[in-house]
Amino acid sequence: PWKHLSDERGFADPEYSAKDAYIESIVFEEQWKALEEWGMLDLFTKRMMPSVKALIEMREKGLRVDPPRVQDWCAKLRWELQELLSWWFANFPGVSPSSSARDVPNLLYKTWGLPIQRSKHDGWTTDELALRTLIDIAPQYREPLEKLLEIRRVSKLLRTYGRALSSGERIYPSYLPAGKDEKKGEYEKNKVFPGTGRLA
Repeated sequence: PWKHLSDERGFADPEYSAKDAYIESIVFEEQWKALEEWGMLDLFTKRMMPSVKALIEMREKGLRVDPPRVQDWCAKLRWELQELLSWWFANFPGVSPSSSARDVPNLLYKTWGLPIQRSKHDGWTTDELALRTLIDIAPQYREPLEKLLEIRRVSKLLRTYGRALSSGERIYPSYLPAGKDEKKGEYEKNKVFPGTGRLA
């Protein structure tokens, strides 16, 4: 009920901060009791909490990167992607494998007439589960479907990890989700700061 204070006065407002901290202390006490009741207190205090310190240190100090090895790895990925794309466009000219909203669904569900796989929003989907399901349903299309999965895998490696690892001699990962109240800080301005919202 006091969330509006952050909008009006900012997250550093003393009243907003005090109310948040007070409620957090109550929640902490309840969670502590629950952990004791479930027999998980040792796991929490002796295993999980010490690891948080290590994760924070990794975020602050960064993880060292081997730039020559990263360049070599990215070069191999680019070559692999080029080979995959050459095969794809030789077999399906005009169909972009990255067009998961139009080209790929049209190819799968209109041109090939495969059973439509639906997303949780009831739209057509060509996500990994859908493609693997179609491989089982229509094994005659196994090769192009597997190539499409490979194109996506290699593209993601290059786009997500290759780009981050190529940006310097250290990366500064975030192992915990960015707080909803967190403002853009020095990490985001000056460092590669991927955050997936889960330990990974």
